[in-house]
Amino acid sequence: MNTTRLLNNLMVENVVDSLNFYISSLGFELVMAVPEGTEDIVYSLVEDQEYGFAVIKNGDVELMFQSLSSIKSEFPTINIDAASSRVIFYMQVIGIDELFASLEGKVDIVKGLHEAFYGMKEFYIKDFDGYILGFAEKA
Repeated sequence: MNTTRLLNNLMVENVVDSLNFYISSLGFELVMAVPEGTEDIVYSLVEDQEYGFAVIKNGDVELMFQSLSSIKSEFPTINIDAASSRVIFYMQVIGIDELFASLEGKVDIVKGLHEAFYGMKEFYIKDFDGYILGFAEKA
């Protein structure tokens, strides 16, 4: 086996809310989305439309969002009561100070901007579904 790529598919309560957070707060862009209950692929969002799945991108980082209802439908034998996280997404960025300043007071910061002993300047936030996102730049 030769693994060439790893994409994270995040279980979320509401795909639109997650998209709005990542696009407006973190500068991601929509790659594609699938309206809830369909197999149609769309490349722009329609107001008041619910989505079961979406892909976003910022630089080389891509994330997928899938609604809990869509996951329960696709994997009926899996017992999923709510979105939860046992993972921290750690993203290296350029412009950590500017990013922190743009998010401060607007998002749930769980650990403020600091320089870690391993030479990274970093901070951590929590998104709408409780996922912890770390942002770092070489100090």
